[in-house]
Amino acid sequence: MKKNLLIVLFISIFIWNCSSKETQKDDEKIVNEEEVIEDVYEPTIYINVDRIYCWIDLMPKIGGEQKKFHITGELTLPESDEYELQNLSLERIKVFQKNKLVYSINPTVRENELSKNKDERVFLFSTIRGLTLTPELIIEEAVDVEFIFAGDSENYTYKVFDQSIDKVH
Repeated sequence: MKKNLLIVLFISIFIWNCSSKETQKDDEKIVNEEEVIEDVYEPTIYINVDRIYCWIDLMPKIGGEQKKFHITGELTLPESDEYELQNLSLERIKVFQKNKLVYSINPTVRENELSKNKDERVFLFSTIRGLTLTPELIIEEAVDVEFIFAGDSENYTYKVFDQSIDKVH
């Protein structure tokens, strides 16, 4: 009897040590910690996006001019201890699709001087004449837009995700 008990105990310990101790549900995906970190976006500046409008001009043109991508909008920057508000300028806009850079734009920017709140600045931006369509841009899919602001000693970025592209006929 003792011999049988020892054999059962030995086999149980052997099976326990040889089996996998990690369990996984069938529908659970194992994700590397590094992959999760890459997917997290942390802005370096906080802004209020009043509006962003992206569109493709598909109107027929005289002389066969190419179709163009346009982006325009309005952003409000609140006062912060992180930067000197009056020294910030919107330097660049980057447009991404599926994490690939499609456009890097030096936009036309003007400040809305009608804003009565001195603790914020309102920027109006546009591409004015538009940008020639690139083969990388899939006009049926949304884009991500990154705003790059230049300050006294550093740049600040803010991204807006999943902006649809309208088609103007």
